[in-house]
Amino acid sequence: HSRPQELTLMDILEPGEEEGAKGGDSKEEPQMSISLSERSTLQGRKNDLFSSTYHMKQKDEDCREKEEEILSAFWNW
Repeated sequence: HSRPQELTLMDILEPGEEEGAKGGDSKEEPQMSISLSERSTLQGRKNDLFSSTYHMKQKDEDCREKEEEILSAFWNW
């Protein structure tokens, strides 16, 4: 599988757009023609990644708030 690892959002959403602009001779680039199922899998994986990083961020912020609460309580005490 010699597919490039870093697929941009444009590659996932609109594969073939740039190929047309290049001149239509896209036969030598099989990695550009991603099948629909692969595309949805990629999309899903991207969403999973996004949501998990988002949740991690949320957790971090919650922890930070708690820490600040505890610290301020400690300093006021």
